[in-house]
Amino acid sequence: MTESEALGSPIKTIASNRAMAFQGAGELARLTDYVVVNVGENEAGVAVVKNGKVDEASLAMRIDGIRTTISLPSYEHVEAIPERLKEYERLDIERQKIQHPNYIDDFQLFCSNVRSVIERVQPRYDELPIVLVGSRSETLFPHLESRYETWLLPDASNYSCAYGLCFAMVGSESDGIYHLKGSSKQEVIEREMRKAEICLNEKARFLIRDQEVEEYPFCYLDGEISRIRVRVKGSLQLS
Repeated sequence: MTESEALGSPIKTIASNRAMAFQGAGELARLTDYVVVNVGENEAGVAVVKNGKVDEASLAMRIDGIRTTISLPSYEHVEAIPERLKEYERLDIERQKIQHPNYIDDFQLFCSNVRSVIERVQPRYDELPIVLVGSRSETLFPHLESRYETWLLPDASNYSCAYGLCFAMVGSESDGIYHLKGSSKQEVIEREMRKAEICLNEKARFLIRDQEVEEYPFCYLDGEISRIRVRVKGSLQLS
């Protein structure tokens, strides 16, 4: 996607920063199964990655307080970091404690909230390593890591988004309503799958890694009518 295409179709890249950071964390840590904590300037996102993928949110997600129904990665949002915590790197704790008596309480509360979310999303019987990335990852790592868990702060953790962009899968989809008279559902799916694959490979060569099919029958209409959505995802084939 060119810069002009991105500017002209902002909805196509919405929340891509977060998604790329989740992907980049695994590439930097060389893991496919992990819990990722992406800490930005004012917030943190926590997600579970299995087999190198983050599940799509099954419920409507909010972006900047706006409820959306578009496909977004499933993650837990942690309350924004208070403004005064941004001074942490420049002021030592004793000076900060004098200037802002609630500073330490605020900082510890934020770290506690992050840990609580991790405990909630962490698989019960198969505990995953926790990868910390994002612009404030180096600052928070000493306050979050625990000897009872596997915490990782990979090199270049603050560039996880850019790194993830280099390895992220690209997708294409076909979505339509079909009257299945004269053709089987499987024939329609295979035809639309081929269309999606052709569309995916129009600008570059991709190695197909994932295929998804969703069907929504219209039971209240006469005849066999269904909405069929086919998604194809692939990674850039470099050789």
